[in-house]
Amino acid sequence: GTKMFDINMDITARVVAEKEAERLSLTASLTGLSNRSALSQYLAREIPRNIRKKTRLFCIYIDLDKIKPINDTYGHKAGDEVLIAVAKRLYDTVRQSDCAARIGGDEFVVLLTDVDNDDDATHLVSRLNFEITSPIYTSVGEITVGASMGVAQCPAEGITLDELLNAADNKMYEQKRAR
Repeated sequence: GTKMFDINMDITARVVAEKEAERLSLTASLTGLSNRSALSQYLAREIPRNIRKKTRLFCIYIDLDKIKPINDTYGHKAGDEVLIAVAKRLYDTVRQSDCAARIGGDEFVVLLTDVDNDDDATHLVSRLNFEITSPIYTSVGEITVGASMGVAQCPAEGITLDELLNAADNKMYEQKRAR
């Protein structure tokens, strides 16, 4: 005689926990946007796809203005509310196929894919600027922030995340100095 044993285990909780851990490793905890690691993974997929399709990809580097005075005047809770509101506005403004990420305290990046002409990127930068600079309603009242933005094009100005971020960051600082 041959005997057979059967053991059944419900691993649903473990699978859910693993998926949640992976999601948390790819998102900025405060805002829920993608983080730098997720941005890098996204770019690694999108660059070859955009090259095959003969479309361009734009990296928009966004640095918020006036966050330090907000934190100093109203406290970090108000500053966090502003960051959360800006993140939501970025997420709501970009297409689902694009990627919005928070990569530092008040620094955000948007990767815009499948762009046929420069006007599309220029239009999105204008929309992002409008959304970011619109009044934000917080627990301490209405707050407004500004934004400095730099835009780099892939593949013309870089084909890695670091190259694109450096090019866009340099253009953003040029914009700040020009003010």
